[in-house]
Amino acid sequence: MPEEKAQSTSSWKDFILVCIYGPLIVVQIAFVFKFYNYLGITPLLYVGWVVFVLFLLVGYLPAREFRKKGGVPKGKSYMETTTLVDTGIYAVVRHSQFLSWILLSLSLALTSQYWLSAVCVVFVTVLIHVEAVRADASNIEKFGDDYRKYMQNVPRLNPVIGMYRLLRRK
Repeated sequence: MPEEKAQSTSSWKDFILVCIYGPLIVVQIAFVFKFYNYLGITPLLYVGWVVFVLFLLVGYLPAREFRKKGGVPKGKSYMETTTLVDTGIYAVVRHSQFLSWILLSLSLALTSQYWLSAVCVVFVTVLIHVEAVRADASNIEKFGDDYRKYMQNVPRLNPVIGMYRLLRRK
């Protein structure tokens, strides 16, 4: 039974991607302080703040859903789920926390409007996508065929397709 499998141990490979995209996001934060609204395009600035609010929401919802439906043992991190969660935000995208980091990067680029921050978004997005692919492989190992079926219904990181599919299922 997939729920009974022991969690695999982490290795340095599991942290290498965050060690790359994490500093890129820190650099983008510095760009916001140095180049806030650099091009003076106010609508982009507002969109950046809206995307930042989405980052907060999409980053918060997974913890709530995992605690509620993930079978997390008492006293453990919400990330230590024992049950596949496919409700709430996880009915829209499989890796909402990774999506939240992409949204943060995008919001920082839109609020700074500095060209190098826009370049960082591309690298952050690619690196997070690679990490999400690795997470899918790990979740297949943990949850088996149930996760494979889940993958067919819910996109990895695309909330637009995820909402479309969710509405079509209902």
